[in-house]
Amino acid sequence: MNTAALLLLPLLAAPPPSKTTLDVDAAVTRALVQNPRVAAAERAAQAAGATIDAVGAWPEPTLRLTASPLPIETRNGPAWASAALAWPLPWTGELDAATEGAAAMAEAARQRAAEVRLAVAREVRLACAALRLVEAERAINEHTTDILKRFVDLAQTRLAVGRGTQNDVLMAQVELARLENQAIDLAQQRTTRAAAVNLALGQPPSTPVPPVAPAATPAAEALDELLAWMRAHHPTLARFDADIAARRAALRQANYAGVPRFDVGLAYTYVAEPDKPAGADPGRDALAVTAGVRLPLWGDSYDARADAAAHAVGAEEAKRQDAEQMAAYQVIENHVRAETALRQARLLDGTVLPLARQSVAVLEEAYAADRAGFLQLLDAERALERFELEHARARAALEARLADLQHAVGRPPKEGGAE
Repeated sequence: MNTAALLLLPLLAAPPPSKTTLDVDAAVTRALVQNPRVAAAERAAQAAGATIDAVGAWPEPTLRLTASPLPIETRNGPAWASAALAWPLPWTGELDAATEGAAAMAEAARQRAAEVRLAVAREVRLACAALRLVEAERAINEHTTDILKRFVDLAQTRLAVGRGTQNDVLMAQVELARLENQAIDLAQQRTTRAAAVNLALGQPPSTPVPPVAPAATPAAEALDELLAWMRAHHPTLARFDADIAARRAALRQANYAGVPRFDVGLAYTYVAEPDKPAGADPGRDALAVTAGVRLPLWGDSYDARADAAAHAVGAEEAKRQDAEQMAAYQVIENHVRAETALRQARLLDGTVLPLARQSVAVLEEAYAADRAGFLQLLDAERALERFELEHARARAALEARLADLQHAVGRPPKEGGAE
């Protein structure tokens, strides 16, 4: 079975969600708005983007003022004060590399926020699937309890007319006790899994959660299309691409470490006339233009920085390759697991469950007519309960695998739906 056949089939044959149910897509939308992890990741991306302009700015000049309480005697008179302005001249290529590196880091932070959104959407879907499974198990428990109560009435009626045994009644009551204990456990599980839904939604764990509506049927797509989308758009791969770009920008910056650096400036010295105090008519003040150069004498250290930056680029490229292979594996694995769960659900729903229900009905009539024993009837009821539970778990597994598949593909979650 290909992916198109898988995704064209309805996930659950159920009516549209009502206002008293929790729609999964609406829950995902709410989580993307109020989950604190999403907010933290988006703020981090905004902070990274705000640094781009600052990183590539030209360095600011330095103004230095000097005053001499005891003037320095020169040929032209006493020098009372001086001012010097120095301005480093960066290489424009280095500034461009710094700007590109900051932009790449901001893009990596943005893709990291997209990863968090994907993860939160998956958590919501998995939590809703787990909650819906408990609700299905509780419904099966109630349905099975009704069947057992009918069996108890039937056994007691037969016992009253001398056609049944006390043992039949006792076995039915034992089964009822088991189901009552199971109902208590399921109620507790419902509370726990509702808290898990609230945690994924970013709201207090004790917030009431209505029953979960069936998930919507996803659009049909082939496995090759899913893999192509993953390779082109997955935020994890895009983040690695941005990290590689940032490492390459750092390598370009490292290559400038051993290049001479220049600075220019102006120097002014206030000189008074001889034998006159400061503030009198000036003598021959001095004005000079300065220029400087930093000499890169330690070449080995600069080469080491460039080598380290080059190795960092190679490491990120290797990580990116590994991440792509792992993502492709996860797409294929979850596709296969979803197909398996779908086959199980279809087999149980279309073949096994109808036969199991028919078996219970036939044996109930046969027991009433003294053509079957109560133990046969009880075994049929247990088999029906087991198959109904397997069917519910297969459907829940299908929903979980589809949530994992969407996460593995990396497609942004839908931000819509109604509650």
